[in-house]
Amino acid sequence: MISKKAMDAAASALIEVCASFSDVELELLGEPRPFEPNGFVMGSCVSLTQPEGTFSLAVLGDERSCEVMTRALFAMEPDEEVGKEEHADALGEIANMTAGAVKRSLTTIDGEELLLGLPLFFSGSDGLQYVRKGVDVITQEVGGEGLELQVVLICQRGRSCEVKAA
Repeated sequence: MISKKAMDAAASALIEVCASFSDVELELLGEPRPFEPNGFVMGSCVSLTQPEGTFSLAVLGDERSCEVMTRALFAMEPDEEVGKEEHADALGEIANMTAGAVKRSLTTIDGEELLLGLPLFFSGSDGLQYVRKGVDVITQEVGGEGLELQVVLICQRGRSCEVKAA
């Protein structure tokens, strides 16, 4: 089960990370809900490992939002082309920075530190592999002017993904 504290920490971390980019301001949109794989085009995922198991944090977005985020992170000019490599690098870095901020703000119930994995970029239907039997997937939408992103937490059912504030 994924705790509300973990989702709140993840959404707050993404908002904090994006606040460091020029002209990117995000806010929470609605409440956390079960993930439905519609609307996103690409994203990146980072595993956070704890003794009781692993959960993953993903940052997903539609094509326009991912382009805005890539341009903001790399301070790209408006006429510069944004290719799949740039998207992969930017979204991986954004997910990694977000996971790092979550790691700093959370510990497991027994006090063990969370360990971060490497970012994994996906596009199209690649991310649908997480939506299968035996996996809890919760999302929190965040957005800003012309931006629609999702922070997604993925946890295998039967594993503890309950975390508490440090």
